[in-house]
Order: sequence, then structure tokens, then C-alpha cells
Amino acid sequence: MWIDYLKPDPLRIAFGTLSATLLGVGLICILRNYARKKYRASLYMGIGWSGFMLEAAFYAMKYFFLKESEPHLLFNLLENMSLVPGFLGMLALIDSVSRDAVDPRKFSAVMLVLGADAMMFILLFNNSSLVIVPTLIVISVGLVVGLAWLYFCIMIYKKVPASLKRPALVNVLGALLVSVLYVVTNKYVSGLSAIFPSLDRMLQSIGALLHAITFARHDPLYYVLPFKTQHLVTFDTRNGIALYRHSWHVPDRMIDEDLFSSVLQGMGVIIHEALKKGNLEEIKMENGYLLIRRHLDVPIASVLVTTKPSRVLRDALAAFNQQFVNKYSASLSKNVAIETFKAANSLVKACFSFIPDFD
Repeated sequence: MWIDYLKPDPLRIAFGTLSATLLGVGLICILRNYARKKYRASLYMGIGWSGFMLEAAFYAMKYFFLKESEPHLLFNLLENMSLVPGFLGMLALIDSVSRDAVDPRKFSAVMLVLGADAMMFILLFNNSSLVIVPTLIVISVGLVVGLAWLYFCIMIYKKVPASLKRPALVNVLGALLVSVLYVVTNKYVSGLSAIFPSLDRMLQSIGALLHAITFARHDPLYYVLPFKTQHLVTFDTRNGIALYRHSWHVPDRMIDEDLFSSVLQGMGVIIHEALKKGNLEEIKMENGYLLIRRHLDVPIASVLVTTKPSRVLRDALAAFNQQFVNKYSASLSKNVAIETFKAANSLVKACFSFIPDFD
């Protein structure tokens, strides 16, 4: 009977519960952000936070029982195995914020290592002297992942515009707490536990909450590194006249938008008539891409100039083009001044909220 092994450690139970609660609050913030905007980085972060929340909960549960007892060892096993989805989620998050795609080979290799490590945990379940081996393996993987995450958080801080420096700095602090100092104090500097019980849990819970709130409130932090979006041009496909233009990077200079849209219109017509393969959707250049979205029923197209294509950019461009048509469909059939379309700035903010404006 497990009741025979009860010997609660109130301090560690309290901090473990606090950590799990704060991670749960952060997880809710992250998943709400994903439900509204469907950013894959939010999903990966949510997976990681789910693993860390379970790890903190199992940590609290094991301290209800005597050390080395069967229930204590069981919850210790579950605690360490919960780190597997936590670190895999973090690895996917790192790839997402750095290149907007998960490297399948790297992900598979880490999954293989963590999977083998989980099997070692199960096989050595009752051997407290040998279970330290898989424990050190999973924590070492976590330290490497944590250092990589800290590096990319620092890179985000260096790349963001001045308006996002403060939240980016808070994000770096969160990465330092939850990804590095937590791992170090949890497994590598065990002597601190005797002086400051559950110090690692305090660091984890504070860092996790900083991370979750920062990313939930400042979407552009997800997409500072993967690509640099420069210009958006919307034009009339009948005559190639540019109706609207927006630039995210003020120092970048672009040729006359009417000339730009006319060239695209002429190129699209020639290719469509000559090859009969449909309309242009993307043009690859040496150092960038043109993403093109045409409306099927209205002679309007929008072009996005970016350093790298991405699903989130294509979805945002499609949404912007559709909303532009919905808002200005009555004006498109009339000879209205180009200034009429300047109000489309609100559509840019709504559809491309994840792209920061650089001064």
C-alpha cells in the first residue's frame, strides 16, 4: 500500500506545485495564442511546456513518499520521462524560430537518443544507483538544447527593432532561467539543494512564465530570424497600376511600384499564354523571393518581397489580398484616387501582425 510510504516534504511539494501551476498558466497563454493565430512555433512551445509541466507535477508527487520507496521511484521515473516531450518540443521550437522549419534528421536523431534513454529508465526502474546514467543523459541533452535556445533568444534580441528590445531582453532572461540555470542547479550543482531547497523549481517557474507571456504578447519574436519581409504591393492586373504599397524596412529602396507591378503583370501574361500552366505564384531570385497572390474573380493581385518563402507568409498574403478585395470591391470598379487605398494599413497590421516594423 502506497499509504505506508507517505512522508511528505512540504517545501518541495509546494514549490513543485507552484512550478507546475505557473507552467500550466504559461501553457494556457501559449495554446490560446496558437488557437487564434495557428503559429507552428506556438504549438511546438506548447508541447515543450506540457512536458515541463508534467515533470514539475511528478516532482511534487514523488515528495509525498519516502525516498527509495516504490511510489517515489515511480514518480521519479515519470518525472524524467516527461522531459522527453519537453526537450523535443523545445528542439522543434528552436528550428521554427531560427529557420521556420524542423530539420527531420536532427529531430529524428534526438528522438532516437531520448527514446533509448526512456527505455533505460524503464529497465533500471528499481536500481537507484544505475538510474543516474539515463538521468544524466536526458539532462545533458536538455542542457545542449537549452544553450541552443539561449543562443537564438540572444540572436532575436540583436535582430529586433528598438520597439521590441525590452520584451526580447525579458525573453533572454526567461531562456537563461528555464533552459540553463534550471538544468544546472537541478542536476549538476546538487549541493545547492541543501542550502536552497527547490531553487531549481523557482528558476524554472519564473523563467517559464516570462517566456510564455512574452511570446504570447509579442508575435514578431517568433519570426525575426527565419526571414526578412521587405515590401508588399497590391496592383490592378488589368493595367498593372499599383494601388497600395507597404514597406517594413525603411532603409530598403524599391523601384517605382507602378513599373514593378507592370513588369510583373506583363511577365505573368506572357508566361500564362506561352506555357498554359496557370498564373505565377512565386519567383525565386538569388537573394530573395516574390510571393504572388491573385484573386480568382477580381483583377487584383498582391506581391510580397521576402528573403525566404514560408507557409505563414503565404497564408498572410492570401488573407490580405482577400480582405483588400472585400474592403475595396466597390472602389475597384470606379476611377478613384490611389489615396483611397491608404487605409489598407489596418489590413497589414491585422494580417501581418507577426512582422515587425523597422525604423
